[in-house]
Order: sequence, then C-alpha cells, then structure tokens
Amino acid sequence: MKILQSPMLASVLGALLYLGTTFWELRSLKPVQAAAPAPTARKTKAAPHKAGTPAAPKLVWDPQNPEVEQLVKELREQKESLATRENGLNELASRLQVERQEIDRVIQEVQRMQTDFEKSLTKVKGDEVGNLKRLAKMYSTMTPDGAAKIFRELDDDSVGKILLLMKEAESAAVLEAMAKQGAPEAKRAAGLSERLRVSSNAAAAKAK
Repeated sequence: MKILQSPMLASVLGALLYLGTTFWELRSLKPVQAAAPAPTARKTKAAPHKAGTPAAPKLVWDPQNPEVEQLVKELREQKESLATRENGLNELASRLQVERQEIDRVIQEVQRMQTDFEKSLTKVKGDEVGNLKRLAKMYSTMTPDGAAKIFRELDDDSVGKILLLMKEAESAAVLEAMAKQGAPEAKRAAGLSERLRVSSNAAAAKAK
C-alpha cells in the first residue's frame, strides 16, 4: 500500500492517463480534420482560361461557325438562282403557248384562204368541155348586153366556166355589160372577174 502512496507512482499513472486521454481525443477528431471538400464545391467554378492555351474547336453545327454561315449563304443563293430560272422558264412557256396559239390561228386562216381559193377557182371537167365550148361560142355571137341578161339568170359557177372558155375581149365586154345593170350585178361582175383571174393564173402555173 506504501507503493500506491508513492509520489513517483502517482506521477507515472497521471502521465499514462494523460497520454491515453489525449490519444482518444485525437482519434475522435481525425475524420473531421481529414474530410475533403465536397466534389460539388470544386465544380462550381470553372478553371480560368490560361493565356496561350488554344481554345477548343467549334462544332460543325455551331450556328456561329463561319463555315456553317458560308454554307447557308451558298444554299440561299442557289435557291434564289433556281427560283429565277423557274420564273424564266414559266415566262418562256407562256410565250411559247401564245406563239403556238398564233401559229394555229395562222394555219386556220391559211386553210380558210385555201378553201376560198378553191371555191373561187373555176374548173372545167373533161366531160363538160364540149358543151361549154358550144355555149361559149353561142354567147360570143350575141351582143354583150344580151349575154349579160342571160348570165343574170345563171349561177356564178356556170357563168364563170363559160367566160373562161370565151376570148378575153368577149368576156370583158360581157362583164362590162353586167356592171351596167346595177350595183348588185356590178358586184357580181367583179367577183366573176376575180375568179377568171385566179383560174387563169392557176392554169398558167400548171402549164409550167
């Protein structure tokens, strides 16, 4: 019991107790001191860009990319060019349509003129030649006024054929006598005269 009451032993026991208490306190505080900052805290701020460090390349589809802007510009120009060409083709098609209608109109007019020409052309068929020659000779022996009065009762086709077989001077005298019978006969004489002219020209062309 004297040993327990020794001052030296009391000092040793106090030192051990102090060391044990200190170690336990340090052990309980170690996780708090060693805890690292939360990962989110590090990501809140982006690292500042250092001078001289190359910037990251822009993506191809970035609207601010100059290449994309140039591509969009070229596509827009091509679209405008195609629209201009389309308008030009539409105008050309419209002009062609108008010209085609004009050509059709001219063709119809030519056909009408051809029909009128054929109507105005006095043709003598082979089987009529004998009878018409006899009639032409008969009317040639008559006075122009007498022949004109008879021709007034005949149709234009028959009169035209007879006049065509008469001599030019004889037919001219008959037409002049018809013209003196009034405005209607004068107009008819002019039409017969034109038919004789057309028929004569056609016959001359055919003879060549």
